[in-house]
Amino acid sequence: MNGIEEKHEKNIKSLIFDDNFLKMLVYQAKTPTSENFIIGRDKLAKVFEAYMLESFVGGFAHGKDEVSKARQYFKVKYSEPSLEVDPVTGVVPDEAIAWYSYYSTYLAGIYSEAILEKARDIIRDSIESGLHGKDMVKLLKNSEEFENYSEYRLQTITRTEGTKAYNKGRLEQFKDTGDFVRAVQYSAVLDRRTTQICRRLNGKIMDIRNDSINTYLPPNHFNCRSIIVPVTRYDDWEESDFSNIPKPEKGFDNPEWTPNGK
Repeated sequence: MNGIEEKHEKNIKSLIFDDNFLKMLVYQAKTPTSENFIIGRDKLAKVFEAYMLESFVGGFAHGKDEVSKARQYFKVKYSEPSLEVDPVTGVVPDEAIAWYSYYSTYLAGIYSEAILEKARDIIRDSIESGLHGKDMVKLLKNSEEFENYSEYRLQTITRTEGTKAYNKGRLEQFKDTGDFVRAVQYSAVLDRRTTQICRRLNGKIMDIRNDSINTYLPPNHFNCRSIIVPVTRYDDWEESDFSNIPKPEKGFDNPEWTPNGK
């Protein structure tokens, strides 16, 4: 995704290891009330929101570019008419912006609670031994265990959610082409890290109007790298049989927000 993940992961890591954020972690670990950590979660949510919207826009733009190239090809071959551009075509829908604003708060809560729990584990002994707050901040900042855990959880979230936002952007663009894009094909990265579900879904075609697209739109597991590619009205295709394809992992078969309410 052209460095989008790395840029925002760097921003989030900078926030997590900022002294003020670590102080909030320590304070929350020592005084576990629900109000203490709201400021930290809000800051995280803003970074997650920027990341997911940028991923969505990336998928939206890349999808538009692919459709434009396909139209140009078929214009020569089949006299495909040029795309009539409406003034609002190409604009990220308001419902997408609203969804990611809401969803980023949820993700920030999941991530912050996970690293807070890890922080509690690390500083529990230091609390019992009377270590001062600033020394606990230093302990977390220099803890390889805390850094590795925070980074692992962060990468899992950003890579999974980035794939989701990117593919939703592509789907939105494909649905906005009138009758030109009629289906999408599942395209997995095939290497030794590819999961069984993505291997079995690779190459499968889903009618853009059918519910199967909401069930199997990537991601279908944590750290999924698959994308959807357009199938046009000029392509020879038929919808694939999904009867013996396993359902995605729990939590991955619900599209939550679906472009155009479809």
